[in-house]
Amino acid sequence: MTKPNTIGQLDSIRQFNEERGQATHHEQVSVLNQTFSTPFIPYEYLSGLYLIFLKESECEGIQYGRGRYDFCRDSLLFIAPGQVFSQHQAELYRPKGWVIAIHPDFVAGQALHLDKYRLFHYESNAAVPVTAEVREQLIRLFSILQTEVSTVPEKEFLDPRLTRDVIANYIRLILSQCNRAASRLEGSVNKPVGELLVRFEHELQQYIEQGKTESVGLPTVKYFASRLHLSPNYFGDAIKSETGISAKAFIEKWLTSIAKQKMANPSLSISQVAYQLGFSHPQHFTRFFKRNVGMSPTQYR
Repeated sequence: MTKPNTIGQLDSIRQFNEERGQATHHEQVSVLNQTFSTPFIPYEYLSGLYLIFLKESECEGIQYGRGRYDFCRDSLLFIAPGQVFSQHQAELYRPKGWVIAIHPDFVAGQALHLDKYRLFHYESNAAVPVTAEVREQLIRLFSILQTEVSTVPEKEFLDPRLTRDVIANYIRLILSQCNRAASRLEGSVNKPVGELLVRFEHELQQYIEQGKTESVGLPTVKYFASRLHLSPNYFGDAIKSETGISAKAFIEKWLTSIAKQKMANPSLSISQVAYQLGFSHPQHFTRFFKRNVGMSPTQYR
């Protein structure tokens, strides 16, 4: 039995849990102790989730973007939506350790701004070794967060907004611990290769941070190909070979993620969000949003 050759899509918490044979208690956040996962054949996928792995297994081959490196015992790994990840296993495999999966909708709704963490960037991402003390601290936090997430249905007497706040704050605390562990190793960890994706991701981030959506308009494949000194056709083919989707679809996923974050700000009208993202008319934004999210901006809010 071998894993498929195509790049799959990982889009939901339920899909992630079911692959590992574990129950889904919350549709937007999952915390799994992988000791209880059923064996599965890992495949190469384009992630639609934020993933935080705390591995407790011996070294194994990891494909991250187009780079390969060793992922060893007591290490952390971070995956963001739009990034490709796989393990070099051709047979049934049961990982060890813990994993947190977070849907982008929860990130946007709780204003977590995970894209601001360098941990989730291709250019700085690699397995981050942790000491035994840090590992134990993180396991305690993972376990507490797991209890919060798995007992949500039993807390109907509580304000669900307060429960979401508690979950979000535990995620922030965990990431703060991870950031501290990573900062101690700055510059000392081998980084995966994948120069095109690194540069593309950087250009995407700069596009929004520099306000180009308002001054230039919607981001295009042609624009980024030019920025990376490539022909649009070559650039598009290279991105598709690395991510499994077209460069246009990759940009749309990224823009949808930014849109959701902005929609979480109640002080912004839908028209303001549309113009800030580079749409000339709110109706165009509404069609774009509905096509990519499955509901209108008003329904999403």
